[in-house]
Amino acid sequence: MIAPSTPSRRRRVAAFAFGLVLVLGLLEVLARYTESQGADALRWYDASTQLRVDEMEGLDGIDVVFAGTSMAWQGLVPSVWTAHDPDGRSAFNAGMAGGVPEVMEPWLTDVVLPRLAPELVVWGLSSLDLSTSYGSDNEDRYRDALEARDGALASFERLTARYSALVRYRNVLRDPSEWGEDRGFDEAAAILGADGERRDFEEGITAKRRRQVEARLTEYSIDANDIAAIHRTVVELRAAGTEVVFVHMPVPQRYVALHPEGAADVASTRTAIDRLGEVLEVDVIDASSGFSDRDFVDFTHLDEAAAAAFTERVVQVLSGTAPSEPETTVGDAALLEIANDLIVMSDLVRSALTQKGTLPTSSEFWNTLIEYGHTRDLWAYNEAGTTFHTVFAGSSMVHAGFDPAVFTSETGDTAYNTGLPAAGPEEFGSYLNEVAIPTIDPQRVVMGIAPRDFDSLGPEDCGGPRARYTRALNLRGGAFAQIEWFSDVSTPHMLFGDPVQHEPVRMTPMHAEFRDSFSLLGDRSFYPVETPRQLRKAAENLSEKLSDYRFCQSRLDALTALVADLEGRGIEVIVVALPQSSFIIDPLPGGRAQMEQIMADAGEAVLAAGATQYVDLKDLLADDEFYDLRHTSEAGARKLTEALAAALR
Repeated sequence: MIAPSTPSRRRRVAAFAFGLVLVLGLLEVLARYTESQGADALRWYDASTQLRVDEMEGLDGIDVVFAGTSMAWQGLVPSVWTAHDPDGRSAFNAGMAGGVPEVMEPWLTDVVLPRLAPELVVWGLSSLDLSTSYGSDNEDRYRDALEARDGALASFERLTARYSALVRYRNVLRDPSEWGEDRGFDEAAAILGADGERRDFEEGITAKRRRQVEARLTEYSIDANDIAAIHRTVVELRAAGTEVVFVHMPVPQRYVALHPEGAADVASTRTAIDRLGEVLEVDVIDASSGFSDRDFVDFTHLDEAAAAAFTERVVQVLSGTAPSEPETTVGDAALLEIANDLIVMSDLVRSALTQKGTLPTSSEFWNTLIEYGHTRDLWAYNEAGTTFHTVFAGSSMVHAGFDPAVFTSETGDTAYNTGLPAAGPEEFGSYLNEVAIPTIDPQRVVMGIAPRDFDSLGPEDCGGPRARYTRALNLRGGAFAQIEWFSDVSTPHMLFGDPVQHEPVRMTPMHAEFRDSFSLLGDRSFYPVETPRQLRKAAENLSEKLSDYRFCQSRLDALTALVADLEGRGIEVIVVALPQSSFIIDPLPGGRAQMEQIMADAGEAVLAAGATQYVDLKDLLADDEFYDLRHTSEAGARKLTEALAAALR
């Protein structure tokens, strides 16, 4: 039995209702105030989408609509289309940031088609549209937006939002920190063109951007869900009387290189788009050739001039007005890029043939992988205007033994390690004079020496550059000679193709291999750990090599001549006797006594030649502070660098 209503209970209900209305009223006032003080509430996928929906509401139909990710959003320019289209058809760019097919499907069919009723949709596609590693979050974000949600509740919410600021701003009001924020509208308005296109031409070739794009291509494969979304969208657009054309978007080589399988992944995507066009009886336009990395502002987006040129080509191909014989527009920059692509290909082929691997660790153009990496990084610092106070020079024992970051921490002097594997005084002296000193202008050179630097190079050879170093140097000199046509091209551009940066625009396989183990200061960032079997084998090899040790005076003469030359040019020279393990000392024909004599003679000679200081650290480390009997471990490198810094102080 229901108790009859009492006056007291009715008053409580009325008070509650009044309080609820009052609270809602106050919240509505607060929401309207918030709306008056800031930008509009975000009701769509993102701010640029919302701005363009508002723009579309005021358009009276459009002939052609562009679709796709931000690559098509920036790469297809409506005004250029209209200017070159024989029929002068109007155009609007409805591309979106992250506009993969599963986002384009509801956007085109539910939003663009009802508002613009285009006769043609030009859909720009690339591997980014079809990657399984990209797009699912974008689809969720699109479908979660107020104006794109499905269902009766969403429809009711959209209806009430027309009249209530409280409903429109409910997400903002939940988080007071968002009050007054513009939620991206100012930035979106700044890059939007007159006809919906993206106009963000600020250069963005950064390590952060590279990692972002690379993450979207991780374990790349073609997403069947995206293919299905394209299929459904084309069918629905056709049913409404709108035709579709697919366009292969141009991409830079720096983007291609971010795919797990490089060009093979891009080629498979293009094939899939071509086959989809055949199945759907959709024309597929390819006007993507002829663009180089220099036509892109980052890893995916064309610059302003290239976007206009690309749009014009698409119009010409579609309308049948393209020149029957395409004009040849390959210039110096494109030729250099092609040449360097061929060099990379040559390195890969050579690596596969000689090392049975897929990544090159050496090249015919370079003495070693490390020489290549040092040279590119030194030119990067040169272009950035960076100099170093101290440079370390010597063999791989120097390369593994001195840590520039520790040295800087101990002394305050910036440093770079130019140590080169198998380099003696002739080689590291040439490298100092040809590359390191002219490039980064050091005030001090620290040379690390050991008995190996004065050993004979062969049974009948006792001095002079090693053949491998000289051969690579001569090959570079011939291949990259400064001929008149390239007289304005910088040497690093000749050698490496694209502008040299600390994070290269295009990470070649060789540079990626170098960067995996070596820091931006030239030293090791990864120290291998040798197994007992490897150590035994290394000991056997060292014993065999050193048992035939023969001291070469001419090699010591090369070192003293280098010291005298550098000191004469005002560069301070510090010569360091490097630590030696017993595995290097004992096999010498004269054992420790011979080692002591060699290093004593070398110390006297370099001081007589003008060296600022000779630092004897040959007995600094124990055998267990070497990772492979000859080269210091990571802990050994720190100890050696700290000892050098203390000696200099």
